[in-house]
Amino acid sequence: YIAGVLSAIARRGPASHAGQQQASAQRHRDTYEYSVQGVRVCRTVFLFANSCSRYTLNKVQSHLESNCIVPREHGRRGAVVWNVISDQETGAAAQFIQNYAEVNGLPQPAAPRGHNGPAPTYLPTVTTKKMVHSLFLKSGGTMSYMSFTRVWNKTCADIVIMKPREVVCGRCSDFQSQISRALTEEDRITFTDVLRTHVTKAINARDHYRQCIAKGKTANEEEGDLLSYCHLTFDFAQQATIPHHGRQVGPLYFRVPRRIQLFGIANEGIPVQHTYLVDEHQTIGKDATKAHGPNAVVSMLHHHLENFVKKSSLLGLHADNCVGQNKNKTVLAYLAWRVIVGLSSQIQLDFMRVGHTRCFVDAGFGLIKQKYRRADVDTLSQLSDVVNASAAMNVAVEFSWDWRMWDDFLKMHFRPVKNITSYQCFKFSAAKPGVVEMSGSDAHPDKSFAILSSSASSLSVESLPPVLPPGGLSLDRAKYLFKEIRQFCHEENRDITCPNPEPQEAAQPSAD
Repeated sequence: YIAGVLSAIARRGPASHAGQQQASAQRHRDTYEYSVQGVRVCRTVFLFANSCSRYTLNKVQSHLESNCIVPREHGRRGAVVWNVISDQETGAAAQFIQNYAEVNGLPQPAAPRGHNGPAPTYLPTVTTKKMVHSLFLKSGGTMSYMSFTRVWNKTCADIVIMKPREVVCGRCSDFQSQISRALTEEDRITFTDVLRTHVTKAINARDHYRQCIAKGKTANEEEGDLLSYCHLTFDFAQQATIPHHGRQVGPLYFRVPRRIQLFGIANEGIPVQHTYLVDEHQTIGKDATKAHGPNAVVSMLHHHLENFVKKSSLLGLHADNCVGQNKNKTVLAYLAWRVIVGLSSQIQLDFMRVGHTRCFVDAGFGLIKQKYRRADVDTLSQLSDVVNASAAMNVAVEFSWDWRMWDDFLKMHFRPVKNITSYQCFKFSAAKPGVVEMSGSDAHPDKSFAILSSSASSLSVESLPPVLPPGGLSLDRAKYLFKEIRQFCHEENRDITCPNPEPQEAAQPSAD
């Protein structure tokens, strides 16, 4: 544009001689009459009106005098940079990184939650890119470290160095160690196939979990009181402690504050997650003991199903593979009992692969931890407020249910399932009451098992197990909280979290 304007206003001046030494040489100087919208202006106004610098204007004028109106080209156009990386070198570096990851990396079945990229491959925490680059140079590579890291980030972004806090599968780690220690190619191929089979099963389990979530979301859009499908995921979180301060008081680090158990049940179709908060004196056992046992899990699961879940033709459940908490005879017997007494028509319980148990409920716990880390919490009610404020999907449930002796009650009517740890999927149906269909075993074929040992007519909704009273706090624990923890609470909350145990001590009978 500037060149066109200048060519229209250029005026070639009279010829003049270049100097006494070159009398025959002639030169011309072009003059310009600058104008803006037909009004003659000075050069400063012309530059301002066209947003042009004096340097650019001089360069355009020089180009017009030499080449007329033709597009300008950079002087280095088409030149080859001396330090350019060829495609062959880039491919060699990328192939080396992939080969290194294949030998030393831990492939994951799926990308972390919130990432849509490929599944990552984790390198050991002791690995550094500088170390891998040194091995690349020893193998004959000539690329600099900065260029090597750029190629890594651009072509091998799914190969990452594992951080110390990352959680990986123990079996994947064992298989990878066997591959690294293999002495022959045959052994390496064998261990690689075993690792690939394990990861493939984990990927299939993850895909099934995602399909269940999508199915639950679709069913939640249905109208009516009876849904075609409902999917829940339940798990425990790491316990929280009170009092807790955003800026931790140093001496509190060496104490044992009041412990709060967190049990989450997520309904992905809505989505909403109910987090059960159990104080230290509210657990089944004394001083926060028996908080993760089968009686606790079934009691909270039963309370949730009866109060927060709409009736559905098929109830889908997902849990991790922890035998003591979720994968045990009590949980299976309880689900069979629900179908027999008519509380559910069909139930399918799936367990995730060991080491690959990241699920929706963990995301809710993560949001709670983020809010909790920055909050000042002295009481259980304040912790409940933190849970509710952490995200719209999180809902706190304080202790309002009954602990029941499900273990002993179900033991009288149901027999234990053998080789329970070998199976991943358990199905219960009203068409086959008292029968569980098991599948997903690596060592055993799919089979049906008659889990009911008594008559189904002896079971009813009204016949519930006896109630278990909370265990409370021992006198020693109450004294410890009063003596060591009370000072870290705000004045108005000290009697709530760490009350004086002396009245309790006086009320107890003497040893004499």
